[in-house]
Amino acid sequence: MIKNYVVVISAKQQLFIRKVTEIDKKIIREIPQAEAVELIAAGKAPRIVQPTEGASYEPYITSKPELAEIDWSKTQQQLHNFIRGNDKVPGAWGTLNGEKVTMFGSKLWREPVPPPEAREIEVPEIPGGKVYAHEGGLLLPGSDGKWVSVDTVKVGSKTISAHKYGLAEEKGEKIVLTPEETKVVEEVKKIWGAILKMPIEDDTDFFESGGTSADVTRLVEEIKFVTKVELDNTDIYMGPKFEENAEAVIRKMRGGDKITIEYDPIIMNVNNMELKFPHELFIDGKFQPSSSGRLFDTINPNDESVICKVSKADVNDVNKAVAAAKAAFEKGEWRKMSARERGKRLYKLADLMEEHKEELATLESLDSGAVYTLALKTHVGMSIDVWRYMAGWCDKIEGSTIPISNARPNFNLTITKREPIGVVGLITPWNYPLMMLSWKMSACLAAGNTVVIKPAQVTPLTALKFAELSVLAGIPNGVINVLTGSGSEAGQALADHPDVRKIGFTGSTEIGAQVMASDIDGLIKRANKTEYGLAAGVFSKDVSKVLRVSDRLQAGTVFVNTYQKTDVAAPFGGFKQSGFGKDLGQEALNEYLQTKTITFEY
Repeated sequence: MIKNYVVVISAKQQLFIRKVTEIDKKIIREIPQAEAVELIAAGKAPRIVQPTEGASYEPYITSKPELAEIDWSKTQQQLHNFIRGNDKVPGAWGTLNGEKVTMFGSKLWREPVPPPEAREIEVPEIPGGKVYAHEGGLLLPGSDGKWVSVDTVKVGSKTISAHKYGLAEEKGEKIVLTPEETKVVEEVKKIWGAILKMPIEDDTDFFESGGTSADVTRLVEEIKFVTKVELDNTDIYMGPKFEENAEAVIRKMRGGDKITIEYDPIIMNVNNMELKFPHELFIDGKFQPSSSGRLFDTINPNDESVICKVSKADVNDVNKAVAAAKAAFEKGEWRKMSARERGKRLYKLADLMEEHKEELATLESLDSGAVYTLALKTHVGMSIDVWRYMAGWCDKIEGSTIPISNARPNFNLTITKREPIGVVGLITPWNYPLMMLSWKMSACLAAGNTVVIKPAQVTPLTALKFAELSVLAGIPNGVINVLTGSGSEAGQALADHPDVRKIGFTGSTEIGAQVMASDIDGLIKRANKTEYGLAAGVFSKDVSKVLRVSDRLQAGTVFVNTYQKTDVAAPFGGFKQSGFGKDLGQEALNEYLQTKTITFEY
């Protein structure tokens, strides 16, 4: 059926359409198509100025910046909507202590008051006379007594994290350049001059000199091409003066941008190397003692000597770790970054594990009693492989479109999305400690979740060393948390926590039954009466017999004419009392994803 629509337009719009149409007809009539292509290629095509009379578009918000000024008489919701509506271009702004401050990245503050540790800043221009800087940004008051939090502010031409607003600017020590570095600075100055088309001084401000966001991209790319130094766009916004930009380039050339982490290390000389590793809990990107201060000994099974004392987590530590993981999942950088960027971080983590593989293997051998060569090849080697494999899956997790019956005369479209589930608790066993961590956590993080892991009490050290490497790989704070201690205390508290959306567990059947009983007591009675079904092996040269037997074997994995031949791309997991769910392969991702169905009508 053909539908007829009536569109009502004003007389001015009609005049505008007629004028544009007449111009188009004139161009088409006067210039043949082939000739037009040649004129464009030669840069001689006629330029027709678009008529302004009757045109409906006016870039009012950029040409009239006063329209982006914040009205402090608005409520929390109105203030939040206004700042969000002006995000990035041109940015909602207000006067704070006599200077123009532009605000970006607004969020509704759900608490009735600012946090107790927030820094109070007096601002006479705002009703109430105060704003508060806190860890997540800057709190601004609405007229209804509620608050919004902005994460970034621009003061003058310099963009800073909002929580730093009101602090005196830290002046770093001026760097002394080598002759080679002086040449690099001169090259950077030429790039600035070519973009801004003006002489460049140390205090030349990129944005005050006419630089735009498009110019920022060009600046970053040209610096990378000439100096091989890779800056981020935010480096320019955070340091818009030439001197700041030149210093940023030189510091990166010197390796000054490398991530570091501080902790109280255990240092040993073992296996012809100096072994340095943490021994405290890892929560929200920091190593810290347990809240109770308790410690336990981790023992070398080879000679039963004490390797070191390790922090012992309790319920309070579990609560802190889960809260950190929840915050990282709901509002942290991990959730905001693209799937491809997440994959890059996991690739970087795998590279660091390979770089430190001898240390990891030595630590694994000390802590679990594994033969060093086995630990190096299998425990660590396969761990590296699975991290790389899962890193490649990050940007390949897809939904689908599903044909459904249309609600005639309208049409319908149904799609599915694969979404991360949230905070995942992992409990891993004493054998293959690093490999069990990697099998589970790699899929969990590739899917976009955050994690709290409790490694076996008797083999905690490689998990803590892994946590150190995760920081160096750029994994954001709170995404990975490691709690060492007993299963009956820390492990059970993790399984019972209401904010933990899923538990990944590998261990004994008895402990697995306890973990499940904490949710639904009667669910596993039948499973406890059945036999095991992790893996089976068939050895025969008769192919038909092999296929018949493997079909009838009730085991999660069947090996034919081999045994224990696993691969990171092949799903691994048992049936019956040997467990359910899969590690490794694409199936492992499904353990940490949930499917959302969305139906449209149009």
